[in-house]
Amino acid sequence: MAQPYLSIIIPTREHKSTLALALIDVLHHLERMDFLYEILVIDDRSPDGTLEVAQRFIPLMKHLTVMRHEGPHGLGAVVKEGMKRTRGKFRFVLDPTATTSLDEFYKFLPYFERGYSMVASRLHCHDTWFKMLYITLVEVSPYNYCVTDEVAQKVFPKLLSSGFASGLEIVLRVKRLGYRLAVVSVFLATHSLLKLCRQFITRELLWDVIQLRFKFLMNVAN
Repeated sequence: MAQPYLSIIIPTREHKSTLALALIDVLHHLERMDFLYEILVIDDRSPDGTLEVAQRFIPLMKHLTVMRHEGPHGLGAVVKEGMKRTRGKFRFVLDPTATTSLDEFYKFLPYFERGYSMVASRLHCHDTWFKMLYITLVEVSPYNYCVTDEVAQKVFPKLLSSGFASGLEIVLRVKRLGYRLAVVSVFLATHSLLKLCRQFITRELLWDVIQLRFKFLMNVAN
């Protein structure tokens, strides 16, 4: 089977209320495309019926695979598994909250044409305090980034972070290996960012970020 041009990885955990909108957006963009693609929804054992929502789309969407992740909990662990199970020339990790769109991928393409190996989004709003905290902690969004097949094979098998700190670890490993990274700003309303802030800025994340930065500073991360 030929290698897909694009793999879309949608990691989910209790996204029953938003996943349908995200998949409809994917369908809207891909039904006009003439390249080969694959879509993987990989659910982190959601208790709210998220997996069942995804399964209802299987008859409606070509090349859609839905699976339940049985490994360690957390966004990083789920994305790591998703990268292993997909084969695309480009692999895009999509936000299941429908906060942003697959349209971001088309904004990333010019960077890949110029030789970049990873393109990530960085959320912005008018709240200066939040921007400083967000960039300090995770640098880029934990969703809505795209990597080449080579980065998927070289970086993600080494990923140690299982939670939201995985986004930072991916960036640090990409830079360490000498790959070119581009960051594209995505503007959101302040209330949307505050909602995201409550979702993933936790004490566990703060501790994970401190450990990660120390390991890479001391050059002890494998």
